[in-house]
Amino acid sequence: MIPLQVIVHMGGLLCSELLEERLMKLVANEEQLVRVCSVQHVYTLVTQPGGHEVPVGYVSPVIRDEVVQLLRDLTKKLDCYSETFARAVSILDVFLWTVKVRVKFLNCLAVTCFFIAAKLEEDIEHVPSLDRLVDESECGCSSVDIQRMELIVMQKLNFNLVRTAPLELLQI
Repeated sequence: MIPLQVIVHMGGLLCSELLEERLMKLVANEEQLVRVCSVQHVYTLVTQPGGHEVPVGYVSPVIRDEVVQLLRDLTKKLDCYSETFARAVSILDVFLWTVKVRVKFLNCLAVTCFFIAAKLEEDIEHVPSLDRLVDESECGCSSVDIQRMELIVMQKLNFNLVRTAPLELLQI
């Protein structure tokens, strides 16, 4: 695999200087995130179907995929941009990478990530209210729970939500 820096510095054939600058900023941001999130967690592991080892009572890849489906359905119900969905999944994945989350909190976390993403991506008049979000998502948590979880997510991610969503890379 060719390192990104080699591809970018191959000259004007593959990308412009503006694209090079943007890609370098994205790579620097990702490298910083990797340094912040490289904390070791110690848990009792259980082997899931497919060979995945997951801490007991915590989110497995299969459960994560189910909650991403919930986010996709919520995006359709609320008629939000696909960028909102991509940003919500990105925030969720970074949080799950940073913090081991118990399954019982996952729906609230997913809806919270969607709410944060909607604030970042949607037009101000199109951001769903917390009450509407709770009703439409049927997540089993209250608007107060979402507000608390929002603060936790923001703190754990060091208020750094300027991550690159995969959809943004496709738009470059």
